[in-house]
Amino acid sequence: MKILFSIFFALIFIISCTPNHYSAYMNINEKDLCVNYLTAGKLNVNKDPMAQAIITREIDCTKYVDLARFELEKKQQSDWDTSSSRKRTVTCQQLGKFLTCF
Repeated sequence: MKILFSIFFALIFIISCTPNHYSAYMNINEKDLCVNYLTAGKLNVNKDPMAQAIITREIDCTKYVDLARFELEKKQQSDWDTSSSRKRTVTCQQLGKFLTCF
């Protein structure tokens, strides 16, 4: 029970340390913000605040799609299991104003 209790508080501490308000992303340069947003996973807790900062700053991230795709492919190549014969391709998809690569 003590271990479970400790894990719970550790998670709360970690979550509280993550920037969950868009103001944390207002001073990040445009390229880094867009690439980080485009390459963030679906479950990334920072994705919504990044999107809000992009909207507030009226940034067009479409010019960074190729760079985001390259970053994802580079990460997938380094993570690629040599025993697997299948190789994933990176896809970028626009949903309304938002563009996401996966």
